[in-house]
Amino acid sequence: MTASSSKLVVATTIAAFLLLLLVMNSPVDAHEKFHKGVGVTYDARSLIINGKRELLFSGSIHYPRSTADMWPKLLEDAKRGGINVIQTYVFWNIHEPEEGKVMFILMD
Repeated sequence: MTASSSKLVVATTIAAFLLLLLVMNSPVDAHEKFHKGVGVTYDARSLIINGKRELLFSGSIHYPRSTADMWPKLLEDAKRGGINVIQTYVFWNIHEPEEGKVMFILMD
């Protein structure tokens, strides 16, 4: 896998994770929505998710600056605070410490 294709995989994974957060923020069970599929579209005013206009309120979590066991609480705290999108940087220097050697492992 080349570095550019690895970056695309990371970007796609992050986008899927963010969409999952939006789905989880809705009143319908996330498991049920995952299996039924999620309808996402947009117009000039907003994103429309499952027929409902959504305003996105974003917060940042820098995953290398916390341990993996902290992530659930960080996400729950953000959700309680009204955040429905989490954005993060991809710390590429962590995932590719040496050119061509890509690592995606949980680090504590």
